[in-house]
Amino acid sequence: MTSIFDIEQEAQRLERRLEMGIPPEVQLVLGLKFFELLRGASGSCAPDSYLIQFLPRLAAAASKADPEWFFPEEVSDLLGFAEWVRKVEGDAHSFSLATITQLGGASQKTLDESMRADVMSSGLLSPARVAADGSDSIVLNCLFVEHFPDLDLPPRGRLLKLQVTATSISRKIAAGDLVVRNPVTKPDDRFLAQARDSVHAARAYMERRYGLSLAKRYRFDFAVDTAGARFTGDSLGVAFAAGAIASLARIEVLRERLSILSDVAFSGALQPNGVLSPIDDEALKRKIDRAFFSRLKYLVIPRENIKDAWTYLREVESHHPDRKLELVGADTLDSVAADPRLIQGERFSSIGSAARRVWRAKRAPAVEVSALLAAALLLLYLILPARYMPWFDRNPALGNFNLASNSLDVRNRDSVLIWSEPFPSTLATGDWRQLICVHDLDGDGKNEVLVIPHTTEASPQRDWLYCFSADCELRFRRYCAVSGQYPGDTSGVLYDPEWINVATVRGNPVIVTEIANNSPARSHIRFWNARGDSLGWYVNAGGSHFILARDLDGDSTEELLFLCYNIRMRGCALIALSLDSASGCSPPYTDPVWDLNGLIRGRQFAYALFLTSDLGKVDLDPWSNQPVGFRESVEGQFDFITGESSKSASAKIIYKLDRGLRVREVRVTDEFVQRRAELLGEGKLPAVDWTQYTRMVFNAVSYWQDTCWVVDGEM
Repeated sequence: MTSIFDIEQEAQRLERRLEMGIPPEVQLVLGLKFFELLRGASGSCAPDSYLIQFLPRLAAAASKADPEWFFPEEVSDLLGFAEWVRKVEGDAHSFSLATITQLGGASQKTLDESMRADVMSSGLLSPARVAADGSDSIVLNCLFVEHFPDLDLPPRGRLLKLQVTATSISRKIAAGDLVVRNPVTKPDDRFLAQARDSVHAARAYMERRYGLSLAKRYRFDFAVDTAGARFTGDSLGVAFAAGAIASLARIEVLRERLSILSDVAFSGALQPNGVLSPIDDEALKRKIDRAFFSRLKYLVIPRENIKDAWTYLREVESHHPDRKLELVGADTLDSVAADPRLIQGERFSSIGSAARRVWRAKRAPAVEVSALLAAALLLLYLILPARYMPWFDRNPALGNFNLASNSLDVRNRDSVLIWSEPFPSTLATGDWRQLICVHDLDGDGKNEVLVIPHTTEASPQRDWLYCFSADCELRFRRYCAVSGQYPGDTSGVLYDPEWINVATVRGNPVIVTEIANNSPARSHIRFWNARGDSLGWYVNAGGSHFILARDLDGDSTEELLFLCYNIRMRGCALIALSLDSASGCSPPYTDPVWDLNGLIRGRQFAYALFLTSDLGKVDLDPWSNQPVGFRESVEGQFDFITGESSKSASAKIIYKLDRGLRVREVRVTDEFVQRRAELLGEGKLPAVDWTQYTRMVFNAVSYWQDTCWVVDGEM
């Protein structure tokens, strides 16, 4: 029987492991193991304190986890865990349970939709794969086995994306160049050695198949989105080579263009002569498990493993007859590259081939273009619009809503239209420039376009974030509201989009969306990474506006700062949120009209409140000052500026803050002094000593700490 002492030991072990920086999916699996142990000992150990300790962190992990990572039994465990907590705790942890349940539902939906016979036969999962940014990069799937010996978890398969780019370099260079990003930990890492062997095999194949000279020099760039994965070995071998072949075909003038299909994953080491090396039997089983419960249709493995792989696959299929995976056994790289199920070839017409040769020749400065060809190009330039020319700038620089055509119009830096994306719902009038953001999210030099359409009616587009690639491909769409966490946030509620911005945290782009509604007033703030994964949320009781990201506590991680208004406190606010902990709703948590007892209390780095001055209580209706400015005055200091009068726009208070967002000095503008003198003359305000007055304003600033507002002297 498990004792209380055993439970406490496991809790301490879980606490240490959650601090190790492991992926969110692994955090959830560890948490489920612990609570399964706790449930087994429920008669002798109450779960309350452990739920308070771990449940918010597991919910935060669930908000960041990939739904495709979980196996069926783990999805069942997630949903079963949430149901158990509801039975023993009621609605005490409603937010955390909603987040975990949402992940479980998304994972279940992914499992239900992937690998069904009707989906597989439709071909919807098999488009040619190139990089989403439209560049000459190739993206393909590869399988690894993750090992967790320090976490007491069994090995498991992991599906990752490999991006491959080939670039021509000068023949004067003695040898080709090779870069492997992310997995490499030391110069002699096996990944580098495998990449060299794979490129050697790929070059030899391209020489045999297409006559591509081995004397040419290339730079190959391999990048794996590890996403915190743990793996070792040379499982990238076949994927390295397949990506190198397709990327070479994309930049060279060949008879056909080669594309890797998106429903294929590659696994296995590759020798320099192009022969596939066998995979360890146990590792192979873990890879089959992962591929079987994914959107893959084909898994490429060494032929030497095919017999044992088929035996194991039939065993797995017997328990899940509605799912299907095809194993492709291969001896050599040639057999992989020649299989149209894996690498698809698109032959060019004679005109297309000629055009590619012309374009290739134009790019090579050592090649002289004939006078006839130059004349032909000049004629094309005179006849066709500039946007059809190869040198036309197709990189988005700005966007706007075109109400006449009801579309999003995207233009380059010369304001020339690149593309338009129509919306089926009617776009609202007004200045909605803050709802379109153009930014290079993936660092490839080509801008993505982010937009939250504001429509006049309920529609499938309203309150959703859209991310388009430079060539108008929809990368992802995400719902910007935080449902069910605040009074009034029920199904069917429509919000007004407020802002969309991109911040930089730890060198990575973070998308910040803000939408709002009234009765009661609240602003929904959400954070997303460049792939559209949720990074956190926060609901403020009033409006909000993101201003900048700064490292406030010196931990090399930027906090996100927002200018806000707190409707319940009737004052301006300044909020700092950390991506690692942002969640919940802003203070205060009492209201005479709305029931706020069930709110998840906000986790903010700092929340400062600036109440309306006596001048503002006279000049403003309904006694509401507004945040009108924020700036870095000197290193480590900020100026927060509030507007205090509707009669004089320059009547402002300037609060000087330190890096912890605490006020160190208060100043008022000359216009503030002048306007207050006018109200003094009208008998509406009393006379004041300005030194005492600014001190009074200083003492009126409040800071939320744990459960209440405090002033500077109480901190």
